[in-house]
Amino acid sequence: MEKRRRKLIVNRQFQSKYLVLTLGLMIVVAVILAWITFYINWSRLSSNYPQILVERGLYQVFQQISGTIFWTNLAIIFVAVCVGGTLVLVASQRIAGPLIRFKKVAESIAEGEPVTTIRLRKKDELRGTEKDINKIIKAVNELQSKNSEMNKEISNIREKLSHNLEREIISRESLAATVQQLAEMVTKFRSTKSEQRR
Repeated sequence: MEKRRRKLIVNRQFQSKYLVLTLGLMIVVAVILAWITFYINWSRLSSNYPQILVERGLYQVFQQISGTIFWTNLAIIFVAVCVGGTLVLVASQRIAGPLIRFKKVAESIAEGEPVTTIRLRKKDELRGTEKDINKIIKAVNELQSKNSEMNKEISNIREKLSHNLEREIISRESLAATVQQLAEMVTKFRSTKSEQRR
Protein backbone atom coordinates (compact mmCIF):
# COMPACT_ATOMS: atom_id res chain seq x y z
CA MET A 1 0.00 0.00 0.00
CA GLU A 2 1.28 3.43 -0.92
CA LYS A 3 2.26 5.65 1.96
CA ARG A 4 0.61 9.10 1.91
CA ARG A 5 1.99 12.26 3.38
CA ARG A 6 -0.39 13.87 5.83
CA LYS A 7 0.75 17.43 5.27
CA LEU A 8 0.36 19.23 1.98
CA ILE A 9 3.04 21.76 2.92
CA VAL A 10 6.23 19.91 3.82
CA ASN A 11 8.77 22.62 3.01
CA ARG A 12 7.19 26.04 3.42
CA GLN A 13 9.96 28.11 1.81
CA PHE A 14 10.36 25.89 -1.26
CA GLN A 15 6.64 25.39 -1.87
CA SER A 16 5.53 28.97 -1.22
CA LYS A 17 8.14 30.27 -3.67
CA TYR A 18 6.69 28.21 -6.52
CA LEU A 19 3.12 28.81 -5.42
CA VAL A 20 3.58 32.59 -5.53
CA LEU A 21 5.40 32.45 -8.88
CA THR A 22 2.78 30.24 -10.52
CA LEU A 23 -0.27 32.02 -9.14
CA GLY A 24 1.23 35.43 -9.87
CA LEU A 25 1.85 34.41 -13.46
CA MET A 26 -1.70 33.08 -13.78
CA ILE A 27 -3.22 36.30 -12.43
CA VAL A 28 -1.05 38.56 -14.60
CA VAL A 29 -1.87 36.57 -17.76
CA ALA A 30 -5.60 36.52 -16.95
CA VAL A 31 -5.73 40.27 -16.30
CA ILE A 32 -3.78 41.03 -19.48
CA LEU A 33 -6.08 38.80 -21.54
CA ALA A 34 -9.20 40.39 -20.05
CA TRP A 35 -7.87 43.88 -20.68
CA ILE A 36 -6.83 43.04 -24.26
CA THR A 37 -10.26 41.55 -24.97
CA PHE A 38 -12.04 44.60 -23.59
CA TYR A 39 -9.71 47.06 -25.33
CA ILE A 40 -9.97 45.37 -28.73
CA ASN A 41 -13.77 45.18 -28.57
CA TRP A 42 -14.17 48.75 -27.36
CA SER A 43 -11.72 50.23 -29.88
CA ARG A 44 -13.42 48.43 -32.78
CA LEU A 45 -16.87 49.50 -31.69
CA SER A 46 -15.93 53.10 -31.00
CA SER A 47 -13.92 53.54 -34.20
CA ASN A 48 -16.32 51.74 -36.55
CA TYR A 49 -19.66 52.72 -35.05
CA PRO A 50 -19.23 55.90 -32.97
CA GLN A 51 -22.57 57.46 -33.96
CA ILE A 52 -24.57 54.27 -33.43
CA LEU A 53 -23.11 53.81 -29.95
CA VAL A 54 -24.22 57.27 -28.87
CA GLU A 55 -27.54 57.51 -30.77
CA ARG A 56 -29.00 54.14 -29.88
CA GLY A 57 -27.67 53.99 -26.34
CA LEU A 58 -25.40 51.04 -27.08
CA TYR A 59 -22.66 52.66 -25.05
CA GLN A 60 -24.58 51.90 -21.86
CA VAL A 61 -25.36 48.37 -23.05
CA PHE A 62 -21.68 47.80 -23.78
CA GLN A 63 -20.78 49.10 -20.32
CA GLN A 64 -23.22 46.63 -18.74
CA ILE A 65 -21.90 43.78 -20.86
CA SER A 66 -18.34 44.81 -20.00
CA GLY A 67 -19.22 44.75 -16.30
CA THR A 68 -20.67 41.26 -16.66
CA ILE A 69 -17.62 40.10 -18.59
CA PHE A 70 -15.35 41.66 -15.95
CA TRP A 71 -17.05 39.90 -13.01
CA THR A 72 -17.23 36.62 -14.94
CA ASN A 73 -13.52 36.86 -15.73
CA LEU A 74 -12.81 37.67 -12.08
CA ALA A 75 -14.74 34.59 -10.96
CA ILE A 76 -12.92 32.42 -13.50
CA ILE A 77 -9.58 33.84 -12.33
CA PHE A 78 -10.48 33.10 -8.70
CA VAL A 79 -11.42 29.48 -9.49
CA ALA A 80 -8.31 29.04 -11.64
CA VAL A 81 -6.09 30.44 -8.87
CA CYS A 82 -7.64 28.10 -6.27
CA VAL A 83 -7.35 25.02 -8.48
CA GLY A 84 -3.93 26.04 -9.76
CA GLY A 85 -2.70 26.75 -6.24
CA THR A 86 -3.77 23.34 -5.03
CA LEU A 87 -2.14 21.64 -8.01
CA VAL A 88 1.10 23.58 -7.43
CA LEU A 89 1.12 22.58 -3.75
CA VAL A 90 0.59 18.92 -4.61
CA ALA A 91 3.26 18.99 -7.33
CA SER A 92 5.77 20.81 -5.14
CA GLN A 93 5.08 18.38 -2.28
CA ARG A 94 6.09 15.55 -4.61
CA ILE A 95 9.45 17.25 -5.03
CA ALA A 96 9.97 18.67 -1.53
CA GLY A 97 9.05 15.41 0.26
CA PRO A 98 11.79 13.33 -1.37
CA LEU A 99 14.31 16.16 -0.89
CA ILE A 100 13.58 16.16 2.84
CA ARG A 101 14.03 12.37 2.97
CA PHE A 102 17.36 12.64 1.09
CA LYS A 103 18.52 15.33 3.53
CA LYS A 104 17.70 13.12 6.55
CA VAL A 105 19.61 10.22 5.00
CA ALA A 106 22.64 12.44 4.35
CA GLU A 107 22.56 13.68 7.95
CA SER A 108 22.37 10.09 9.26
CA ILE A 109 25.29 9.01 7.07
CA ALA A 110 27.33 12.02 8.24
CA GLU A 111 26.67 11.05 11.87
CA GLY A 112 27.74 7.45 11.17
CA GLU A 113 24.34 5.98 11.93
CA PRO A 114 23.15 2.91 10.05
CA VAL A 115 20.71 3.85 7.29
CA THR A 116 17.97 1.83 5.62
CA THR A 117 17.14 2.21 1.97
CA ILE A 118 14.68 4.87 0.84
CA ARG A 119 11.35 4.07 -0.73
CA LEU A 120 9.46 6.92 -2.34
CA ARG A 121 5.80 6.98 -3.28
CA LYS A 122 4.77 6.10 -6.83
CA LYS A 123 3.90 9.66 -7.85
CA ASP A 124 6.90 11.32 -6.17
CA GLU A 125 9.44 13.02 -8.37
CA LEU A 126 13.17 12.18 -8.18
CA ARG A 127 12.62 8.41 -8.41
CA GLY A 128 15.85 8.06 -10.41
CA THR A 129 17.73 9.82 -7.64
CA GLU A 130 16.16 7.38 -5.16
CA LYS A 131 18.00 4.51 -6.90
CA ASP A 132 21.30 6.41 -6.76
CA ILE A 133 20.84 7.28 -3.08
CA ASN A 134 20.05 3.63 -2.31
CA LYS A 135 23.29 2.58 -4.04
CA ILE A 136 25.17 5.03 -1.83
CA ILE A 137 23.36 3.73 1.27
CA LYS A 138 24.28 0.15 0.35
CA ALA A 139 27.95 1.09 -0.16
CA VAL A 140 28.06 3.04 3.12
CA ASN A 141 26.45 0.18 5.04
CA GLU A 142 28.99 -2.27 3.55
CA LEU A 143 31.86 0.03 4.53
CA GLN A 144 30.46 0.38 8.04
CA SER A 145 30.16 -3.40 8.31
CA LYS A 146 33.73 -3.95 7.09
CA ASN A 147 34.94 -1.21 9.40
CA SER A 148 33.21 -2.90 12.32
CA GLU A 149 34.81 -6.25 11.43
CA MET A 150 38.26 -4.66 11.20
CA ASN A 151 37.76 -2.92 14.53
CA LYS A 152 36.94 -6.29 16.12
CA GLU A 153 40.01 -7.91 14.56
CA ILE A 154 42.25 -5.06 15.69
CA SER A 155 40.75 -5.22 19.18
CA ASN A 156 41.45 -8.98 19.33
CA ILE A 157 45.03 -8.45 18.20
CA ARG A 158 45.50 -5.66 20.74
CA GLU A 159 44.16 -7.87 23.53
CA LYS A 160 46.40 -10.76 22.44
CA LEU A 161 49.48 -8.51 22.34
CA SER A 162 48.57 -6.93 25.64
CA HIS A 163 48.07 -10.34 27.25
CA ASN A 164 51.39 -11.67 25.89
CA LEU A 165 53.27 -8.54 26.95
CA GLU A 166 51.88 -8.79 30.47
CA ARG A 167 53.06 -12.37 30.71
CA GLU A 168 56.29 -11.48 28.97
CA ILE A 169 55.98 -14.55 26.85
CA ILE A 170 55.96 -12.91 23.47
CA SER A 171 58.42 -14.37 21.02
CA ARG A 172 59.85 -12.88 17.89
CA GLU A 173 57.80 -15.27 15.77
CA SER A 174 54.60 -14.32 17.58
CA LEU A 175 55.35 -10.61 17.22
CA ALA A 176 56.17 -11.07 13.52
CA ALA A 177 52.91 -12.97 12.98
CA THR A 178 50.95 -10.19 14.70
CA VAL A 179 52.65 -7.51 12.61
CA GLN A 180 51.90 -9.58 9.50
CA GLN A 181 48.20 -9.75 10.51
CA LEU A 182 48.11 -5.97 10.91
CA ALA A 183 49.79 -5.46 7.51
CA GLU A 184 47.20 -7.74 5.87
CA MET A 185 44.39 -5.76 7.48
CA VAL A 186 45.85 -2.48 6.23
CA THR A 187 46.14 -3.95 2.70
CA LYS A 188 42.55 -5.21 2.93
CA PHE A 189 41.38 -1.77 4.07
CA ARG A 190 43.20 -0.03 1.19
CA SER A 191 41.71 -2.41 -1.38
CA THR A 192 38.24 -1.78 0.05
CA LYS A 193 38.76 1.98 -0.29
CA SER A 194 39.97 1.67 -3.89
CA GLU A 195 36.97 -0.54 -4.78
CA GLN A 196 34.60 2.09 -3.39
CA ARG A 197 36.20 4.85 -5.48
CA ARG A 198 35.37 2.94 -8.68
